[in-house]
Amino acid sequence: MATTYTVKKGDTLSEIAVTYKTTVAKLVELNNIKDPDFIIVGQVLTISGDAKKKTTNTTSTARIDVFGLQANTDRTVYATWTWSKANTQEYKVMWYYYTKNKVWFIGSNSSTTDNQSVYTAPDNATHVKFKVKPISKTRTVNNKTTSYWTAGWSTQKTYNFSDNPPTTPPVPTVNIEKYTLTATLENLNVNATDIQFNVVKNNKTTFKTGTTAITTSYASYSCVVDAGAEYKVRCRSRRDGVYSAWSEYSSNVTTIPAATSGIINCRASSETSVYLEWAKVSSAKSYEIQYTTNLDYFDDSDKVQSVSNIEATKYEKTGLESGEEYFFRVRSVNDSGKSAWCDVKSVVIGVTPVAPTTWSSTTTVITGESLTLYWIHNSEDGSSQTFAEVELTVDDNKYTYTVENSTEEDEKDKTSSYVVDTLPYDEGTKIRWRVRTAGITKVYGDWSVERTVD
Repeated sequence: MATTYTVKKGDTLSEIAVTYKTTVAKLVELNNIKDPDFIIVGQVLTISGDAKKKTTNTTSTARIDVFGLQANTDRTVYATWTWSKANTQEYKVMWYYYTKNKVWFIGSNSSTTDNQSVYTAPDNATHVKFKVKPISKTRTVNNKTTSYWTAGWSTQKTYNFSDNPPTTPPVPTVNIEKYTLTATLENLNVNATDIQFNVVKNNKTTFKTGTTAITTSYASYSCVVDAGAEYKVRCRSRRDGVYSAWSEYSSNVTTIPAATSGIINCRASSETSVYLEWAKVSSAKSYEIQYTTNLDYFDDSDKVQSVSNIEATKYEKTGLESGEEYFFRVRSVNDSGKSAWCDVKSVVIGVTPVAPTTWSSTTTVITGESLTLYWIHNSEDGSSQTFAEVELTVDDNKYTYTVENSTEEDEKDKTSSYVVDTLPYDEGTKIRWRVRTAGITKVYGDWSVERTVD
């Protein structure tokens, strides 16, 4: 059983051969194709099986075999015919075109020795008509020139350009305003009623697909997109359920960035400065910080200060007033605009810490065993512990030990400890202890509660 394929707009014989794992030469042989460059839309090609039998024309007119739109064009019509009588000199071919003025014009009047003809109609043509007549060679009989035979014009074939498949539209124009993407096409001439748009997110997945009608050569499609992503759009024409090929994609267009998920570190770094760190946003080119001394000022006040064009995700704001509470918020920025602000974080700078939280490794210890005292620095300004002062009272004798916080930056705010050697103490001794800490100001806060170890 033969395998067949119906030619679609844009097809070439070489592409069809690759698809069906055959050769152009084989397709030419199977389909009696005279010129591999010319196939027409709607032509049914035999892919495998027996070659089409060449038929002998015994009529007095040529028979038009193939007539229609050339596959990779919009205005070029192609015709082939059969004529097998001997002593044929040439063929007279006539092409006509019809316009909206309801007049048939002669488009081409020529001769050819081939069994095919191609005609490209003008832009204002709505129809094309074709006919062909074989011309006989002549001979001399009794001193008189005569033809071997006489043939008539073939039956006329007419092509209506409204039957053209939809034409592939141009690349759409795409822009994004905040969170709304709009793709537009203007000056359309695609022989279609609708345009289907395909929106792709981050070069990976189809985000939206929508179809809109063509109105006065114009089509537009809009959809809401996500912040912090990039989008590209392609489109294709449609008429009566038949689609054109897809256009090329537009360039990627980026939305405004997503908001940072929040400030993850807001602490005093000196008596007059604050260190800020926030979550990174992949679509941001920079960040903007706003700060003020009153939360309500963010709504509407000229007392809000800003720092822009910050490329990193951390910033130290200096020159602040010690003892004041400052409120901070951050937003992302890229070429398309600015994100929403993140949640506000505040800190009072230059404030001594409150009493630490304390506990010990045990409340009863045997002489000679280690006793570990633990505490947590309770900052009021978010700053890390710089020093701690541990006070031991043993039998009414007081001993004070200063502990400097020299750990790595990401370890500074973890639990602190001090180890007491109990070997010098007799059985029954009571050890009372307490601790106080200093933050960035290096001023100690209140003592913790006093705890006792037997």
